[in-house]
Amino acid sequence: MTDYPFDMQLVVDAVSLSVVANGQVYIYDTTDTSNVSPLALTDPNGLPISQPLMSSNNGFIPAFTTTSPQVKWAGAGFSGFFDSYRGLRDEAVSAVAKLDAFAVGTVETVEATELAEASVTGTDSKVINLKIPRGPQGAPGAAGLSNIDLDDDGTPYFIAGSNAVQILADIDGAPYFV
Repeated sequence: MTDYPFDMQLVVDAVSLSVVANGQVYIYDTTDTSNVSPLALTDPNGLPISQPLMSSNNGFIPAFTTTSPQVKWAGAGFSGFFDSYRGLRDEAVSAVAKLDAFAVGTVETVEATELAEASVTGTDSKVINLKIPRGPQGAPGAAGLSNIDLDDDGTPYFIAGSNAVQILADIDGAPYFV
């Protein structure tokens, strides 16, 4: 579970601008609309902090860590929200790193699929289109799409003359491709 650090916060009501000085402040998850389950908090060293937190005479509460990226505070008849910007930033950086790692793998996969592709087409799903890469010398008939068909028993064969791929027979009748 991700921990979200919150720096020392000024507890001030956004509407009345009243500061909660020397007051008890509870920290809740934003989904706890009835303020019944205060969140478990730890200090920056990982030691548990009990609630309610006491604000200073200037209205600040100490830094804490919890499991929610946004929390609701309530105290002295006021309430508001705090966001863990550092925690959200760390989460975003981690997500970008994972995406970058995935993108590298995707690029390698794309390069590999350029070397050879296959897809089944046609209403009877018996024609297989192959993309055969051009050889280093630009071998004739080695670029673009070639067609292979399947016999009724599933044996593949090239369709003669398609995309400059020809099937010829040797002297003894053995096929070879040009």
